[in-house]
Amino acid sequence: MNPKHLTELEKMWSRLVETLAKDAPLVSALEEAAERPGLEGLAGDIAAIREAIDNGAPLSEAVKAQPAMSSECVVAILEAHEAGGSIAEAARVLADALRDDSLPVKPRDHTAAPERAQLIDRKSTRLNSSHTDISRMPSSA
Repeated sequence: MNPKHLTELEKMWSRLVETLAKDAPLVSALEEAAERPGLEGLAGDIAAIREAIDNGAPLSEAVKAQPAMSSECVVAILEAHEAGGSIAEAARVLADALRDDSLPVKPRDHTAAPERAQLIDRKSTRLNSSHTDISRMPSSA
């Protein structure tokens, strides 16, 4: 993601924190955040998130449906805080992590087949091809 986009995301989550702290409903907080200057690049995504929430989706699902705004890490943070009942805390964690540049924000690759991740042989990352069966300790030892 480009730096401008990351700055907009940080602003959006920060604005949600401020608005949710006033006990505003999530949809109202999203509307207020979208109306403030500096988030023009996210306006369409925020509108889609508001609509999904209006239709009963949790925030994590609504954000996940907007690949430009999310990563697997973002969705995981939202899901964990939804389970604990604190969307405001999730927004604070995301805003802080974006501000500190400590959040993996690589967007999800929607073009890759979902089963691709299951096909990766994790042993191949641990064993060098130069290892042979002879050099390995027998399992019965």
